[in-house]
Amino acid sequence: ALQTVLEKAPRVFLKAWKKIDDVSEHDRIIAQELHDRGGDESIPLFARLPEPYVARASPKSKAWFVLPETHRFNTLLMRPLQRAFSNAVPLLPAIDAIVDLRVPVVEMGCGSGLWARMLRDRGVDVIALDLYPPGVGGDESIFDQAHIPDIQRGGTTQMVETVSDLSERALLLCWPFDEDDCQRGWDFEAISLFTGDVLIYVGDWKG
Repeated sequence: ALQTVLEKAPRVFLKAWKKIDDVSEHDRIIAQELHDRGGDESIPLFARLPEPYVARASPKSKAWFVLPETHRFNTLLMRPLQRAFSNAVPLLPAIDAIVDLRVPVVEMGCGSGLWARMLRDRGVDVIALDLYPPGVGGDESIFDQAHIPDIQRGGTTQMVETVSDLSERALLLCWPFDEDDCQRGWDFEAISLFTGDVLIYVGDWKG
């Protein structure tokens, strides 16, 4: 369903710009057409937001310009889907690639456990950990529900202390921090403490 929506939505919905001057003429024309179609002159052509949450954008900037429709699209559709499922929904080729490794997996920062669930459905042995699992992570958890019943609550210390066969597993990191935060993020610590040979990275652009 999401794929269908994304195919029908103008690509400009998925963009953000650091400066208005960065908007291409093509995107500006589409933005103006959408704005004129709405008929409300009080709504600005572009909205300034503090995070590029749907853009392929560097996190260094403190604010980005997006279409007002982008903000509504994200609020009404993308964020609810992310809370229900995952920030990165697994594609079958990605699951196939992990299954083909034929190794057990430890997933650090598993979120809702969706990746672990889909891998287990394919016969992969997965231990899933998260600092704030759904249901027990309180307000810190960004997910509404867990897709597996046994997410272990903990971080990198718990990974080392509780996963006895850590060196025999692959480490799965889904949406770890970007390169600017790698020296102080949990992902960097997880890799530093990991004693196995296989790292599975699931990311989007640089993040």
